[in-house]
Amino acid sequence: MKYKLIISDYDGTFRRRDNTVGEKTLCAVKEYVRRGGKFVICTGRMPSSIRPVLLRCGLEGLYVAYQGSVAGDIQSGKILHESGFTKEQALRICAVMQGMGLRIHAYDRDDCFVNYEDDALRLYEEVCAIRSVRVPDVYEHIERSENKFFKLLAMVEREERLAVRDALREKLGEGEFYVSCSASTLVEVTAVQDTKGAAAEYLCGHYGVQKGDVLAFGDNQNDAPLLAAAGHGVAVANADPSLKAVADEVYDKTCDEDAVGDYLEKFVLA
Repeated sequence: MKYKLIISDYDGTFRRRDNTVGEKTLCAVKEYVRRGGKFVICTGRMPSSIRPVLLRCGLEGLYVAYQGSVAGDIQSGKILHESGFTKEQALRICAVMQGMGLRIHAYDRDDCFVNYEDDALRLYEEVCAIRSVRVPDVYEHIERSENKFFKLLAMVEREERLAVRDALREKLGEGEFYVSCSASTLVEVTAVQDTKGAAAEYLCGHYGVQKGDVLAFGDNQNDAPLLAAAGHGVAVANADPSLKAVADEVYDKTCDEDAVGDYLEKFVLA
């Protein structure tokens, strides 16, 4: 086969917007793996959100969570790689977000900690199949916690996301953090070494493949490093315009039309 490794974003790319995964996509991925290919989901979700989904899909091998902060085995649950923030970095990000009056999510390995309650949060929890831990003050929780934190996220209004992203980039400066939009109302911050592009490099080393052997799929701004790190980067039809602008190819199918499965059938498995 032309590609030895395929890496796909999950939400809005592999997963349909009704929170299901199409049978065409699952069948195509399983056939690709049966023929010797490696397939990995690379997502901003936390491990406890994505791993159960992949188990239900019957997938095996590795997954990547928190953009590129954590890599683990689907079947065993064993964590093979993790990075994340220092405590000082997590506190700095949180302080900036609090100063901007944002609704904050802070993620350690297993839990998401929030300081608010509203319908947007409840919808997020429903889609991700998680229950966030409510705390009075996220900054104080991080300060007291002995756990490592991997991602901080701000829940924003759709029309504010680019302004919030740009403000966070300005306040946090360059060099330490990667700030991106992962959905229409989500602005995420990870350590600069924990992008999906870094995840692709890790996976290439793990599987012993070259960049040219990698095919990648995505739909949002945080997928840009992933597509850049692949031999061929594909934006699905419902992708954010900013991702379409940097993709090697914009496919004419949306996630709701099983874009990943359709592409594999036509251009990888045929």
